Amino acid sequence: PYKVSGGQSFFDRAEIKDLCAWFRLWLNPDDDPAFLRAITSPRRGIGAQTLAQLGEFAGRARLSLFESLTAGSLAAAVNARALAGLHAFGRQIQDLRWRAQQTSGKQDARRFLQAWLEDIGYEKHLLDGDDKPALAAARWENVMDFCDWMAGRCGGEIDDPSGAGSSAGAATPVQSLYEVAQTVSLIATLNEREQDQNVVTLSTLHASKGLEWPHVMLVGVNEGLLPFKLGDDANPSGQADGPMSEGR
Repeated sequence: PYKVSGGQSFFDRAEIKDLCAWFRLWLNPDDDPAFLRAITSPRRGIGAQTLAQLGEFAGRARLSLFESLTAGSLAAAVNARALAGLHAFGRQIQDLRWRAQQTSGKQDARRFLQAWLEDIGYEKHLLDGDDKPALAAARWENVMDFCDWMAGRCGGEIDDPSGAGSSAGAATPVQSLYEVAQTVSLIATLNEREQDQNVVTLSTLHASKGLEWPHVMLVGVNEGLLPFKLGDDANPSGQADGPMSEGR
């Protein structure tokens, strides 16, 4: 587990949270926050009013939002069009869960994820939701990198980041996409526990404070990088550069 000081963790990115919400719902259909994020990312004609009505119904019936989809009396709480959309979403989650359990290996996992994202129109969702095409494209690239990472884990090509269940440097065995989704959900959950101090903090040199941590590793402490020194061609006066300063 890690956190980025003064920055954003990969799992804190909105697009990654969107995908993780779907995975969490595969694993635990009673996860109401995951249900609400998945059903609106991207939107599928189910608006805030319908979700509010569903929430009121679930509260009265003491059911999770997903459980409420199979209740016969739900038809009295929402209109027919909304009911059809909710039922379609419920069937989609059940189908994806079953298929994820049957999908293993890198290539099959990649095909599954790409087909799923195309089916829900997630790339279009990003492009339509951002006024800056370049930013939307960068977010889509994050999604592709994330899917490649998951596919690699399914194929046993990615080391277990927690170190559990494998020796140091050993790749994990071939896994189903459902099993990898379990790992991803665990990582995302740990990432949300900001109060947990037992994590690695990634920080710049200048953002760190004296005696902030008991152990510190400085990466890239190489001559020319740290301390930083201008090249001779950038110092026409010929004078030697002094120690690195904050301004440089």
